[in-house]
Amino acid sequence: MVIPMTPEQIKYRDYLIRAFNDHNQDMEATIKWVYDHFPSMRTGVRDAHKRLTIQQRNEVLREILMES
Repeated sequence: MVIPMTPEQIKYRDYLIRAFNDHNQDMEATIKWVYDHFPSMRTGVRDAHKRLTIQQRNEVLREILMES
């Protein structure tokens, strides 16, 4: 069952996909890079990330990994 994503999840997903591709589809490196660069993240993406629950963030990660 596919759960529709919120606008915040979509914004965060798009950001993560770009980072994921920049890191040659290495999710571990992507997650480390995202958290190392959190302060310099664009405000809209950072705000979206802050509004997401753990479950919503995990749904974003799951979708990216299942599609790769």
